Formats: sequence, C-alpha cells, structure tokens
Amino acid sequence: MTSSADAPRSGPVSAWAPLAIPAFRVLWFAQLGSNIGTWMQTVGAQWYLVDA
Repeated sequence: MTSSADAPRSGPVSAWAPLAIPAFRVLWFAQLGSNIGTWMQTVGAQWYLVDA
C-alpha cells in the first residue's frame, strides 16, 4: 500500500526542492557560511599584503 506522498512526481521539480530536507538545508547553509568566511579571510590577507 503506497500513499500519494510516496508516488513519483510528474512534472518539473524546483531547483529549491532539496532545501526541503532539513539535514541538507543545515549542511548547505553551514557550507555557505564557511565559504563566506574563507573568502573574507582571503581578501583580508591579500589586502594586508598589498597595503603593507
């Protein structure tokens, strides 16, 4: 016995659909935050080297 939630979807699926999964959403935002921090550190280090 299958419910309608188990049935495969017909039609296009949104690109945002994976964010409906809580574990994926948490990991995605954690990685985004980590990347932003890395970019800020890289820009800061380059700025320091050019200014020094």
